[in-house]
Amino acid sequence: MKRSLETLKEDLRHDCKKAENIIEEINNDNDRHIIIKRMAQQINNRINDIQEICSVDKYNLYFNGKVAIGKSTTVCNLFG
Repeated sequence: MKRSLETLKEDLRHDCKKAENIIEEINNDNDRHIIIKRMAQQINNRINDIQEICSVDKYNLYFNGKVAIGKSTTVCNLFG
């Protein structure tokens, strides 16, 4: 089943919101170790970057995947 880019973006926004809620819980928990809170902040920063990228309508191509599977190589090959 092929999903539209807008559907994929909406799913990603939904997942980002769920992650933000978890991060908020972590930050509000006074029993959490400081390292866990710092990691949560780094994840939150990345979520903000992803949301900013998804909010730009000029992008109509989206790559999502694990590390070292060829996303950057594909983009470099597309644009020479």
